[in-house]
Amino acid sequence: MVGWREFRSRTWLWGVIVIWCALQVTASGPTLTLGHSTIVAQYGASTLGLVMSAMGVGNLLGGLAAMTIKPGRPLRAGAITLTCYTLMPLGVALGWPPTALAACYAIAGMGATFWVVMFNTAVQTHVPQELLGRVHAYDAAGSLVMKPVGQALAGPLALLLGTVPLLFVASAMVLVVCCLLLAVPAIRGLARADS
Repeated sequence: MVGWREFRSRTWLWGVIVIWCALQVTASGPTLTLGHSTIVAQYGASTLGLVMSAMGVGNLLGGLAAMTIKPGRPLRAGAITLTCYTLMPLGVALGWPPTALAACYAIAGMGATFWVVMFNTAVQTHVPQELLGRVHAYDAAGSLVMKPVGQALAGPLALLLGTVPLLFVASAMVLVVCCLLLAVPAIRGLARADS
C-alpha cells in the first residue's frame, strides 16, 4: 500500500501513465504490428531490418542527446520530442520508399528515447530511493499493460477500417498524446530535481 500511496500522490506520474496507456493502444500497438508487417509486405524483410537498424541509431542519438541536454522541465521537453514518433506510422501510411522510412524510424527513435530518458530520470530523482522499487512497479505495469491490447486490436481494426487509415490514426494519436501530456500542468511544469 505504501507504493500505491506514493504513486497516487504524484499527479505527474500517474498522469503520464494514464496518457501513456492511450498511446500504447492507439499508436504503439498498431505501428508495431501493421507498420512492420506492411513494410515486409511491400519491401521485404531486409527493409524492415534496415529501418529497425535506423531506429537503433536514432535511439542511440536520442540517448546521447538526453545525456547532454538538461532541460529545466524534462517532461515538457520529452513530450515535445516524442512528437517525432508520429513519423513511424505516417511514413508507412504514406508508402514512402525504404530510405525515407529509415529516416522516419531514426527520427522517431531519437524522439522516443529522449522522452524515455527524461521520464525515467524524473521518476528516479523525484521519488525517494527507499520507495523507488515500489513506485516503479506501478509505473512499469501501467506503461506496458496496454501495448498487447493495442497489438491485439490492430488486426481486427485494420480489417474494419483498413491498414492505411489505421496507421494515419496512429500517427495522429501520437500528437494527441503529446498534447495531453503538455496539457497537464503537473506534467509540463515538473522541474528538474536539481534546479
